[in-house]
Amino acid sequence: MEDADLFLNLLFIDYKINVCTDTDVIAYKNYIKEYLTTMIVDNASRVQEELLENTKAYVIVPKRLDYVKVKTGDIVKTIKSNQKFVLEVYLNEVTYNNFVIRENITYTITKEIENYLTNNKLIKKTELLSILFNKLKEFIINVNFLLFTELNSEVIVVLDENASLGINKIIELENNNYTLKEDIKILFKKI
Repeated sequence: MEDADLFLNLLFIDYKINVCTDTDVIAYKNYIKEYLTTMIVDNASRVQEELLENTKAYVIVPKRLDYVKVKTGDIVKTIKSNQKFVLEVYLNEVTYNNFVIRENITYTITKEIENYLTNNKLIKKTELLSILFNKLKEFIINVNFLLFTELNSEVIVVLDENASLGINKIIELENNNYTLKEDIKILFKKI
């Protein structure tokens, strides 16, 4: 079982989740471990039964989860798979002063960026801005990226077939517990 724990720890990039003390994060980590172990063990035996006599099935853990190969313009680069983002969000005075709406805007931005990065190999800053604006247009005046990945390019193509970009996670101390937060800085501007 120690080997399984070692391999499962590889799924938690940079081991950030392993140092968290927040009970929700710990519960989520344990759920993921249990779910993956169950899925791999249960399904591997079923798959093996369906294979031809001399065929074996293997579960292979990727060797590198931390970096991906991307292309921007004519240049191919290797960058971190988890990226930081900085946005400016322009609001009217009423929305700016409403903490609940600002929290909902932050949640929506985080969710939409993560969905977009996970589901696309061709990453376009303008396309993502359009998605964000259309989701939030009843609350915001405008949205703009000050930092769009470490490359800050308009268009990024993920070249690795089995990889995608994601949002970097940072460890924060909250209520005497360490927890993970998405590395997205949102600067709310009042107009």
